[in-house]
Amino acid sequence: MPHDAIHKIKVLMGLWLTELDVRNDMLPPPGGLKLRHISHDLYGLASLVAADHIFIKTAASTSEVSYPPSNLEWKSLSLGTPEFKLCYFSIGGDHTKPANTKGKQALHKPAVYYNSVENLNLPSKVKEKISKASNAAFPYHNTAVCGHVSAAYILVGPTSALSALKEDEYLVVIQKYLFTNYGKNPPHEPTGTLEAARFFPLIEFHTNCKAIEQIRIDYQLDVGLDFVYDGSASDPSANAISRLKNTTKPTSAGIFRDGEVSYGMSLDALFTGYEKPVKYEICSYGLVKGMPGTLTEDTPPKIAPTTWDNIHFWSSYDRLSSTPGAPHALHSHWRWPVAAQEGRSPMIGLIGAIKGFPSNKEQFTGSVALPGAVLLGWPLIDPCLPNQTIQFAITNRDFVCNPKALSFEDKFMKEVVQKTAESQIDRPPGEIVKENAISFWMSYQASDSDRPKVGGGIIKKPTRAENAPWSGAFFIQGLYLAHSNERADNLFVGTIGVGGQKYDGKELNGTAKWKRTPLGQ
Repeated sequence: MPHDAIHKIKVLMGLWLTELDVRNDMLPPPGGLKLRHISHDLYGLASLVAADHIFIKTAASTSEVSYPPSNLEWKSLSLGTPEFKLCYFSIGGDHTKPANTKGKQALHKPAVYYNSVENLNLPSKVKEKISKASNAAFPYHNTAVCGHVSAAYILVGPTSALSALKEDEYLVVIQKYLFTNYGKNPPHEPTGTLEAARFFPLIEFHTNCKAIEQIRIDYQLDVGLDFVYDGSASDPSANAISRLKNTTKPTSAGIFRDGEVSYGMSLDALFTGYEKPVKYEICSYGLVKGMPGTLTEDTPPKIAPTTWDNIHFWSSYDRLSSTPGAPHALHSHWRWPVAAQEGRSPMIGLIGAIKGFPSNKEQFTGSVALPGAVLLGWPLIDPCLPNQTIQFAITNRDFVCNPKALSFEDKFMKEVVQKTAESQIDRPPGEIVKENAISFWMSYQASDSDRPKVGGGIIKKPTRAENAPWSGAFFIQGLYLAHSNERADNLFVGTIGVGGQKYDGKELNGTAKWKRTPLGQ
């Protein structure tokens, strides 16, 4: 078998099981870490999780920050090439074995498979970050991790791969995929009642290159969840059939903009806007320059709730998952409303009196403050990267991204056509039906620049010591997979099976656009 032939190994970490692409030498092939067929306790999460490129914008390419950026401003770099080379690889878990072995003894190798870090000309703090492969990022740094798959890549200057990188300058990217046990300590949501296992697909970067102004990572998650039987389905064997025979795993998605101070438990009372389920493909925003919305033209300017806060996935084998609660769903929240953030709303005292507010609260409050936004929840992003833009997309599984696109939006909204000459044209979003498998795309973009302030003015970028690298992590909130049934004691109210759309009374009615906001189109 050739040295660079690709095969798969199974990695068992507690009740987590996944497959990993490796070469014959047990190292990941070019293209970064690719996890396949991820499940917890045999409940599926995704058939693929990947982030194989990093996108760079340098001072040489533009003098002005723009959102969204044009194609020509971005430079795409593939992880694991001879230039952007692997320098660390580790698997921490229970067992690893070839994916095609049946009944053979698994190899007990939770180990570092490759480490050339000590030979690199890097600051000691960066080397330490690479070797701490199983540590989650703030505010989840105290979370117990039962397993990890980690790899680090380094690009050093001068190099033709990135001309802005000069001698003695570097760019390090660390992929840390972390897994936790099932439970509710620390809590996953503010009431502390939902049990789940958390998955952190973290990507860190460290660079001392002053010319790098923006860094972007695009994730692809082919989500596929199993139905959790709770006695409500007409067929008691539905759960077993779904889990053992249904390899397509049709999945539905819901997107939500939380109401800052809820006034009831209905969907309309809890959320400013929602789509449950998402009926058409979408590409929209979660944050813009660190803010959960866009600034209005008022004097002083205010934040309009034009971005989404969270996304949920559930098996579409049977019925809609409950909202709130969703005890059999995959959740990701990059912002909680002010009502759920410690010390920022009287609602906290009310929830605490009724249910008992959990002791671990920092994972809901966030650490990037929004001065001037008193009744607005702060985002869950790395405090080292406060100027962050989050975009996401949900597509049918058979969707083919635009191979010519470098901006995140153009991957979905444009398509390449070949007539007399090649060109790119607008592409409408497709319908997502219950029987479809879907893909979830997440884009994180950090800018090393000032950011706008609510009410006017700017917030200066964090100051760095001389020769200190620009560093930070993406996707720190992770995802949590819950596969409990719809019992009254594991959600605090819940509107089981209720869905729809809330756009100030407007329905989509087949006229959907890619970029939809909680306020409508």
